[in-house]
Amino acid sequence: MLLSGRPGGVYNIGNDSEEINILALAETITGTVFGGKVHVKLINYPDNYPQDEPRRRCPDLSKARNELGYSARVGLKDGLLRAFEWLRGSSS
Repeated sequence: MLLSGRPGGVYNIGNDSEEINILALAETITGTVFGGKVHVKLINYPDNYPQDEPRRRCPDLSKARNELGYSARVGLKDGLLRAFEWLRGSSS
């Protein structure tokens, strides 16, 4: 995939079919990687948070699909486990 794109090209990757909020993501990470032993606390946006800043984000993968033939093949939980295991192995 890295050799398919244009040099200097920027591509969004991820999964655009299932939206997840930040609290659910944090709980998925702590549950998957740490067995749920970490407490997640939601902190509200501060009063000075920019009003024009989007509260939701979902990647547009059309460029990666069209130019690279990209499609997500690994789910969030499996991807988290793989990344955590890789990080654990590379730190030794």
